[in-house]
Amino acid sequence: MKRYVFSIMLFFVVISCFADLTITRNESQFITKEIYAYGRFAEIVNNRIVSIWDFRKMELTLIEHDLKIYTTIDFDAFRNEILRQTQARIDKQNSMVDEAQIKQMAEATKKLYSSLKPKMEIVDTTLICNYPSVQYIIYQDTLKINRLWISRDVKDLISKEIPYHSLKKAENIFKESRKMEMDAVGLYLDRVTLLKERIMDDGYVMRNFDYGTRIKSNPEIYKKVESISNEITEISKMKVDQIIFNIPKNYKSLSYSAYQIALIKANEEE
Repeated sequence: MKRYVFSIMLFFVVISCFADLTITRNESQFITKEIYAYGRFAEIVNNRIVSIWDFRKMELTLIEHDLKIYTTIDFDAFRNEILRQTQARIDKQNSMVDEAQIKQMAEATKKLYSSLKPKMEIVDTTLICNYPSVQYIIYQDTLKINRLWISRDVKDLISKEIPYHSLKKAENIFKESRKMEMDAVGLYLDRVTLLKERIMDDGYVMRNFDYGTRIKSNPEIYKKVESISNEITEISKMKVDQIIFNIPKNYKSLSYSAYQIALIKANEEE
């Protein structure tokens, strides 16, 4: 009897740890969804799943519906592929631009970076989809660079669905790639970007306006510019069926490299 009661309790603990969460995002009328359920994260575009991170196995699945193909790759292999492709881009760039040009561009960019003096202002807390979201404004001197609304509560919800550190581990692959490209030309992250990323790490981005790089010498260029609207429009905790993670039976499984080649060929034929 005690074992039965314990099993029931364990069942509900597992259910509470892996509940279901669907986040809908509107980016200038372009609707995407994120589903966090059963230890997995899925991205949905045009009502079709295009990628799935399985954080139980640390595997990524990519799906191309028009070609009816998919590929599954583990974390380490995916990281190696991204970094290999990054190095290939660097090598190609180096072959097209001489060292003197790269150095000249790097020095000009560093000069711009050195003039950036970011400041942060916490404006208010707003309810977005019924979740308190803190509004931050990032300035370059007196010019607005970014407005961000950050929710710690939604970050906590995601953390109950999947291991949040595993999600960040996956995201860090692309930060590694960025660092490789910047190191290749002798650059570093500017202080505005560092500040923005530090704020974003504090929670989940519910709304974002990016005004572009602004300096006092060109304020008029961006005076009326505000980013494409990017905000969360709905958060649902309704149960989702595991079947949504299934690959259609008539889709062909390819290796990661064969999948990439198929996409390139399809794009060239368009």
